[in-house]
Amino acid sequence: MDVRPLLDAPGVDVDGPEDLTEHLSTRTDMGREYHALSASHHGLERGTVLVDGTVVRGFPSVPRVLHLEAGVTRFFESGPVYVEEKLNGYNVRIVAVDGEPLAFTRGGHLCPYTTRRAHALLDLEPFFGDHPDRMLCAEFIGPETPYTTHDYADVDSHDLRVFGVRDRVSGAPLSVDRRRDLCTEYGFGQPELFGAFDLDRTAARVHEVIGDLAARDREGVVMKSADGTALLKSTTSRQ
Repeated sequence: MDVRPLLDAPGVDVDGPEDLTEHLSTRTDMGREYHALSASHHGLERGTVLVDGTVVRGFPSVPRVLHLEAGVTRFFESGPVYVEEKLNGYNVRIVAVDGEPLAFTRGGHLCPYTTRRAHALLDLEPFFGDHPDRMLCAEFIGPETPYTTHDYADVDSHDLRVFGVRDRVSGAPLSVDRRRDLCTEYGFGQPELFGAFDLDRTAARVHEVIGDLAARDREGVVMKSADGTALLKSTTSRQ
C-alpha cells in the first residue's frame, strides 16, 4: 500500500513507511478498499483512514475533568471558554472522497448506513463543493440509531448534530464561531451553545448547566477554547 499521503500529514513522526504499515488494517466497504488505524500511532489519531489516496484524520481524544474548579483553570490558558452540549450518540466524520461524501465511525470504519443517512439528513454536496478539504465531525443521535440509542425530545428517529469542522488531513479545527456560522449557512444542526465565559467563571457556569442537563437525563458538556483546539468534557452523574 502507498502510505505517502499519511507520511506527509502534519504532526506525523515516522522514520519510514514501514513504521505505519504494520499498524494499518485493510478493510473493504461500499466497494472501496481502505486502510485504518485501530489505535493512535506516530502522531496519528485512532480511526485515521487512508482511502483512495485521501487522508481522513481521526478525531482527537477528549479528556474528562472531574474537579471543575481546578481542572478548568489548569487546562485552558485563557478565556473565553465556549460551553456546548455533549450529546449521547456515536461520533462520525464525513468527508468527500473523489467528490462522494462518505461517513466514517470513530474507529475508522466506513459505514454504509451512516453514509446513506448523512446524505438524507444533511445537504452535503453544496458544502463539499465549496469546502472539499474539510471534514464534518458530527454526533448521530436518537432512539433508532444502530449503535448508541438515547431519547431526545426533538428527535423522533435519528439525526445528526455537527460539533466540529476540521481540515481532513491535518485535523486542524475551525474556530467555534466560524464553525457555528458555517453550519448555520449550510443548514446543519449543531449542539446547543450555553455561552462563552471568562476563565474564572467557567467552572461555576458549567456546574449550573450540568445540573440542568442531569435533570433532563442528558450527557454533559464539552468546553472549548475559542480557536477550537483545546477540548475538555464534563458529564452528569447520570452518565
